[in-house]
Amino acid sequence: MAFPRVRFWDSRRLRTLRGSLIWMVVGCVLPAWIGIAGLIYSMYASERERAAQNEVMTARALVLALDRYLATAQTAMEVLAKSPELETDDFAAFHRRASELIRQLPGNNIVLRDQSGQQLVNTLRPFGQALPLDPNSGALAQVFSTGKPAISNLFFGPVAKKHLIAIEVPVLRDGKVKYCLAIALFAERVGDLLSDQKLPPGWLATIFDTSGTIVARTQNQDRFVGQLGSLDLREMITRQPSGFLYSISREGIPLYSGFSRSEVSNWAVAVGVPVAVMDHDLYAFLGLSGAGALVILGFGIGLTGVKSRQIASEVKALIAPAVAFGRGEAPIIPRLQIREINDVASQLEKAFGLLQLRTLERDQAENERMAAKRAAELKDEFIATVSHELRTPLTSIAVSLELLADQEVADRSKPTSELLAIARTNSERLGRLVNDILDIEKLEAGKVSFDMQRVDVGTLLQQALDANRPLAESFGVTLRLEHASRNDVYADPDRLMQVATNLLSNACKFSPAGAEVVVRAEDHGDKIRISVRDHGPGIPEGFRHRIFEKFAQADNSDARQNPGTGLGLSIVKQIVQRLAGEIAFTDTPGGGTIFFFDLPAMELSRNHAPLGRSRESEAA
Repeated sequence: MAFPRVRFWDSRRLRTLRGSLIWMVVGCVLPAWIGIAGLIYSMYASERERAAQNEVMTARALVLALDRYLATAQTAMEVLAKSPELETDDFAAFHRRASELIRQLPGNNIVLRDQSGQQLVNTLRPFGQALPLDPNSGALAQVFSTGKPAISNLFFGPVAKKHLIAIEVPVLRDGKVKYCLAIALFAERVGDLLSDQKLPPGWLATIFDTSGTIVARTQNQDRFVGQLGSLDLREMITRQPSGFLYSISREGIPLYSGFSRSEVSNWAVAVGVPVAVMDHDLYAFLGLSGAGALVILGFGIGLTGVKSRQIASEVKALIAPAVAFGRGEAPIIPRLQIREINDVASQLEKAFGLLQLRTLERDQAENERMAAKRAAELKDEFIATVSHELRTPLTSIAVSLELLADQEVADRSKPTSELLAIARTNSERLGRLVNDILDIEKLEAGKVSFDMQRVDVGTLLQQALDANRPLAESFGVTLRLEHASRNDVYADPDRLMQVATNLLSNACKFSPAGAEVVVRAEDHGDKIRISVRDHGPGIPEGFRHRIFEKFAQADNSDARQNPGTGLGLSIVKQIVQRLAGEIAFTDTPGGGTIFFFDLPAMELSRNHAPLGRSRESEAA
């Protein structure tokens, strides 16, 4: 009879091996590049912070230089204000002295005015030539009202026909201000102070007076002197003595600007670096790293294509042996180069041999009773062999699922993550089932060796509690060792630890969250009684007589809530009996169950050698 061919999914949805490997390469290279880009940006942000500090420090240095420059001019004017020519109002002689002195001072000309603003002397004009009345320029009114020196804001000089500033000092006569003496500095002369600092190319330095007007500038001096600076920069300078901000220059260029305001003159200096200059290295590094990532990605995809063809070729080589296996023919395995695929081929051969053996056992069982008995023995051996053979692929599956679960994949959907978690849990459960099957089979066959020695019960139980705390925490349960006997027992410590671990695991699974599992070891006549108490629902009456049987579980709902192999208590009973002990259980007041087992104390246990104390290896 021919069976219809069933397709469980559309093959068009399947991803090829080459495509999977390419996505794996992309998944490796792309996060690496993103990490490198993040590191580059972090370094850039740190560098930008250092650059901001450097700009503020440079602005402070320029402010100090400006203060020294203005203070030098002010001191010279204060000395000149006390000249004898002014005492006698000999303006002609004073003009000669001032004209000679101006060549040595940091200024362009010297002006003497009376309180009305009438210029009496101006070194830019020959003495005796008519001079203008200029009452509103400079700081004339402030000098006459306070009797103290003052620095003017930028203004347009009527004689020089240029933008300039004036440092003005009073000329006292009988304790009163008689005249105002000023030294004028042209805006370009102040700009020379910025040029002398040799700032890096592209940097912009600007000097502002107290009104926020541009006095000097390293770029486009003639175009912007006399104009107000940008609003955001002027507001920031007004609020704080120094700082750093993003601003737009008068030319419309985005800048990172550091500024400092003088505590003496209340003038400010701002140093700006174009955003394009500061960000140039960032874009260059990102571009280089991106190009490098593309090169690596291209190389990886090329290598992936070569390797994927090799793997696909060897996988396809297993199709013919698999078809032969399905027909009942001996599979002919070709020579393969990839170890994992070769292992699959070897398992295929072994599976075919096991299938033949099973067929032979079935035929012999139909002919005679002795053959049936032999078939039963072969069945037991077959189960043990299959359990052993499952360990390696199960371990590979578990490790692979664990690696996949630990990977952070941005485009992984929630259903995929849930299916992966289910697969991981069930692979671990299947692994425990295989181990338990092997243990129970070897115990029943008497193939387990026991390494008998003196065992400190208290120490061993404490170690068991420490080893099982993570499991207890996963169920929200706490473990406590209430009492430990000081007597020792003569036993195999590893097998005794296995008994304690199985009982603790069982107690944790059946205890509600927040409950406590208590372990005790106490003297009980000539024996040591070790007990584990839980606070679970107890053991149903109809299940008590089967609780130590293999694959025994109370009911299906209980199995779903507390998944297990159903072999743990059966293994415990086998080991306890081999250690010349007895195991039982009892209900406790207030709910829960106590599992306990008795082992002979050290003085008596040497006379109770366990059954089957031969030292067969685990593989026997």
